[in-house]
Amino acid sequence: GVTAANAVCVPPDGGGFFRLPTVKELQTLVDEVPTVDGSTYRYLDPNAFPASMSKVTLPYWTSTNVGQTTQRFVVDFATGATRAAAPETSAFVRCVSGP
Repeated sequence: GVTAANAVCVPPDGGGFFRLPTVKELQTLVDEVPTVDGSTYRYLDPNAFPASMSKVTLPYWTSTNVGQTTQRFVVDFATGATRAAAPETSAFVRCVSGP
């Protein structure tokens, strides 16, 4: 869930400079033209993220809340879509650095 995702990016001691990306930041990684491998479509640039191509079976968490709910936006590189997800949803994490 999203609590575990936050813990991956921000260790309990508060050290490090990583965080979950915003929905806008993660959407910039969506490739408009999918890479096709058999019957599998991936909306992620294989040249920029070759090691991530097998990890698009689940969406990726963002730090952006959906309105006044407990849901967060996730970006799905298998479909290229952004959608709302409940906090307990299984999703991957891609941490980013910076404020």
